[in-house]
Amino acid sequence: MIKIAALDKLFSTSIYWPEEYAKHLAEKVFTSDSEGIELLSKIADFPGTPDKKGHKYYLSFASKYYHFFVKPNLPIYDDYVRRALTEKGYEITGEKIGKYSSFVDAIEKYRSKRGKNGQLFKYANVTEELFEIDRELWNRGNEIKKEEKENREGPKT
Repeated sequence: MIKIAALDKLFSTSIYWPEEYAKHLAEKVFTSDSEGIELLSKIADFPGTPDKKGHKYYLSFASKYYHFFVKPNLPIYDDYVRRALTEKGYEITGEKIGKYSSFVDAIEKYRSKRGKNGQLFKYANVTEELFEIDRELWNRGNEIKKEEKENREGPKT
């Protein structure tokens, strides 16, 4: 429960019914034979409360939880990172886990392109490199969002 609250607060992932989601998460993480994207999908697919309220697919939260508390080998899905990848010409399509798979493909293509530019080999491991890519793309996505807001509202005076 504390991990859910902390991630939700830090990343503004909007987890509704955190106690029920914590039960779902524990069941999926600790009883599943799955791993990787398959486990991430199970974590994301919250069926809702016992009275059937709140069915939701928490893709952003699940990728963050998986990355920080299960295994840091998958990239974190974030709207800012998605925006930056889209701006750079990487297409992210699909729904639910298909969307995440498309996102992972885009990250891998971007990672490969960086490697061809000589940026790949300065990292001790893939996790460190994914962190750097995430930070780089998140910062650009944040700039894009600010630019979009300025275009809608006009420049600050």
